[in-house]
Amino acid sequence: MKEIKIYVDGSWSANNPHVVGWAIVAMDGNKFRGKITGETVSMRNVIGEICAASQAVLYARDKQYDHVIIMYDMEGIEKWANKKWKRNNEYTERYYQFIYTQRKDIKISFQKIPRENNFADIGAKSVTQLIDTRKSLVNDL
Repeated sequence: MKEIKIYVDGSWSANNPHVVGWAIVAMDGNKFRGKITGETVSMRNVIGEICAASQAVLYARDKQYDHVIIMYDMEGIEKWANKKWKRNNEYTERYYQFIYTQRKDIKISFQKIPRENNFADIGAKSVTQLIDTRKSLVNDL
């Protein structure tokens, strides 16, 4: 069975809670960063975490892995996916449905890691800071 470990993380800006970033780092050496923005004040980094975990699954499928191990530091990533926590909003419900559907084609496992061991942490924070800085620069012009 061909498997891959992918570190995932999300972040948000304390200066602008509408700015959310996410990152994944795949152990096969490829690194990807991304971002989303939107009216997500009540969810803050949860949206980034959910996006990162979802992108990890898509990456593993695209690269034809049979098994993805999502390395995460936010407990909800595993708990929502495995029905251990109630999904109280559309974002966590959609995340659960996505994982449920993907499990028909790929084995998805989760491994909780300490925040300081998450390789994706710096990527998520960097993306968020970059977005925040760009918005500030545009506003200053």
